[in-house]
Amino acid sequence: MVRASLFAVALVSMLATPLGAQTADFRPVTREMLANPSPDDWLMLNRTYDEQRFSPLREINRDTVAGLQLAWARGMAAGTNETIPIVYQGIMYVVSPGAGVLALDATNGDLIWDYSREYPKEMTDFIGAPTAARQKGLAIFEDMIFFESPDGFLVALDARTGKVRWETKVQDYKELTQHTSAPLVVEGKVITGRTCETRAGCFIAAHDARTGKEVWKFYNTAAPGEPGGDTWGNVPAEQRVASSWGLPGSYDPQRKTLYWAVANPKPYTRLKRHGSAEGTAQTAPADLYSNSTLALDIETGQLKWYYQHLPGDDWDLDHIHERTLLRTAVSPDPGAVKWINPNIVGARAAPSCVRDRILRPSRRSPRSTSRPAGSRAFTPSRRRETARLWSRPAISCSGAISIAGSGRSTPTAGRFSGRPCLAERSK
Repeated sequence: MVRASLFAVALVSMLATPLGAQTADFRPVTREMLANPSPDDWLMLNRTYDEQRFSPLREINRDTVAGLQLAWARGMAAGTNETIPIVYQGIMYVVSPGAGVLALDATNGDLIWDYSREYPKEMTDFIGAPTAARQKGLAIFEDMIFFESPDGFLVALDARTGKVRWETKVQDYKELTQHTSAPLVVEGKVITGRTCETRAGCFIAAHDARTGKEVWKFYNTAAPGEPGGDTWGNVPAEQRVASSWGLPGSYDPQRKTLYWAVANPKPYTRLKRHGSAEGTAQTAPADLYSNSTLALDIETGQLKWYYQHLPGDDWDLDHIHERTLLRTAVSPDPGAVKWINPNIVGARAAPSCVRDRILRPSRRSPRSTSRPAGSRAFTPSRRRETARLWSRPAISCSGAISIAGSGRSTPTAGRFSGRPCLAERSK
């Protein structure tokens, strides 16, 4: 029996724009609009770069929520559907089952345009049929919609018509690499993650949004001879696997820093990865950069720092999906945290091993920071001379972090030896 997906939406009236105005008066989406979107629009997977998925619209509240009704429903083709739509000027753009793209009038569900793609028949033998594709969403910038196709291409579509503006081959599905995330446009670059079965497909990439040209590529796992390469022991380079299969990362425009997640190492157990249950460390760093938060320079893709949440994973407990950022003033209770920066006013004295390894914070800079939710480590504050503020230990103090204190940054890691796992200053 063939099943059809049903796409149903309840929309507040503030999203409603007449269809004629949508197509005749299309305003290109700028960098400023992505950084500070109108409440009427939903321009990326989680609406804003901090990935808080918060809408400032107020028509739905405690008094009105009980009156919500179905606005419209639209039947869709059979297949997997894991997408979150984006909305701009009253047009909804959504990945359709079968790995296509629909542009719909968000007020009634009427079709504006439909992009479909002919996929190689042999693709099914490697990663499955197009109906099994599971992209999480789309991105928009200027007058283009960006789509990750299961045959390994990044495709830019005209937002008005659905016609292809450019397409770039990013990966090889014959390597079992799949687009299972969603693109994120940052500073004119389309950032993408993916699932992978060999190191060749385990990377985060940036492509020029206007041309499709690759700008940079960061591999999720460290190769022999690279910083962190020894954390995999004798595992051959192409067998060092950890993907970024989930929801895309977040971005801090002030620091020009991209925060992205890497999932568990593969195979799932240390025994299978290393030939022995003792083949890798159980404290950080181990099998880098699996189960980590990465902080990447948006212009170069270079690693600023990482934090490994779970080293030596033996249980497929991947620390994946978006990294939600927040900015807040902090005044930690000395009784609630184990180590604290002694230069913070009112802080208790810290052990000398902490005092010797931190950077002195500027008195002029605010004690506020962006933090990936779920992480026990803060990113550096705005000024380069600032430091990590406070910390609580991870499991067996297994976290590893490197803070960029002055421009160039080489990742370092802390090991638990009775001292706090703070990173050394970058050279």
